[in-house]
Amino acid sequence: MEIPKEWPTEVSNIYSPIRVLGKGGFASVVLARDKNDSKTKVAVKVVGSSSEDVGNVEAEKKTAAYAQREIEILRRLDHENIVKVINYWDLLEGKEDRPKNNAICVIALSYAKGPTVESLLQHGGALSNVFGRVVLAQVVDTVAYMHYRGVLHRDIKPDNIMITGAVSKDDEIWDNEDPSSKSKNWDEKRGKWKVTLIDFGFARALKEKDIINPSKEIHQENKRASFRNLDDSAKTESTNEDTNESSSRGRGTLGNRNFAAPEIINKVKHATSEEKEGGISSVTETISEYVADYGLLVDSYSMGHTIRYCMTGVMPGESVEAAISTQNSFCFKLCGGNKKDQGKRSVHYRLTSELSEELQDLIKNLTEVSEKKRVSIRKARRSSPWINDVLLGVKSEEQEHFLSEKSYLEF
Repeated sequence: MEIPKEWPTEVSNIYSPIRVLGKGGFASVVLARDKNDSKTKVAVKVVGSSSEDVGNVEAEKKTAAYAQREIEILRRLDHENIVKVINYWDLLEGKEDRPKNNAICVIALSYAKGPTVESLLQHGGALSNVFGRVVLAQVVDTVAYMHYRGVLHRDIKPDNIMITGAVSKDDEIWDNEDPSSKSKNWDEKRGKWKVTLIDFGFARALKEKDIINPSKEIHQENKRASFRNLDDSAKTESTNEDTNESSSRGRGTLGNRNFAAPEIINKVKHATSEEKEGGISSVTETISEYVADYGLLVDSYSMGHTIRYCMTGVMPGESVEAAISTQNSFCFKLCGGNKKDQGKRSVHYRLTSELSEELQDLIKNLTEVSEKKRVSIRKARRSSPWINDVLLGVKSEEQEHFLSEKSYLEF
């Protein structure tokens, strides 16, 4: 869809657009200012039809329903590290006022200022042990909170993790090579770098039957059209203020094979061509259909590969050698002999064997191919020293309450 040239009256009465933050095939995100409070900014997500679905009433209703699901899930969650819904408008209900840009609905979200973890990895490579632990511990704590409430994110990756307080010129993000990091003031560091988990377009609220006895009916309910293409390498739907350039490295959605659990990939491989022609849409729907079978452990796998990527600087499925070769080739083409680019930060990589034993164990346990051996994120939150040492003092009464009330969610 196109970037909105005019907003619905309900939206324009409250917010004035500032600039585009991200754009995809099915949605765009615009930074906007509250007209009644110039200091308040929001990220306005405009969801629309794909080019082939324009005028298809049923398809548009389904897209609106998916957006409504995202809204309901976000309203169900109340965590300082999760993006919040502020307002929502369903444009299908007011066709006379509907913009001429195929917009279906508009969602006003809390605005998280700062770069994504992906943009930091692209800028400097492997994160320092201090910064990486602070950021990833917050992500694990946030996803554990979601899982206690039966919510599956299904798109955990560095591109969906924003860091308020992180700036590219801060050497502490990359340059600390102390593997133990035991002497750090974790409370202070958590206050300095605050995580916000974004993009709940693929999230799903699970019920007891989804885990105990998944059925074909659940699968069918879970089918959806992706807001973004599987192979879209461009950055989309981010509320990131500091990063506007897309990366040549693989970025995607739930369908990104780099972060998807093996049980999902195996189902995709067996998807027949009769399901739907067109490749990308077929695979996307297939992944969404079967993911409910495996419940919360698919987030574990994605989390494990996100941690490894953050701490080594190497994308899942890529070797250090290949990453260095790609980086050198990219820099040669981009920078050439330009002296003004020679002062840019060199990208740093680590071997997995160079990581601390605690961290290696965490990654291994989260990325086990066998679901029976793979650890849940909630268990990692409780038992991994690499994570819970950073979170000492962080209250977890709500998590304990939901653990006792909804024990069926425990693995």
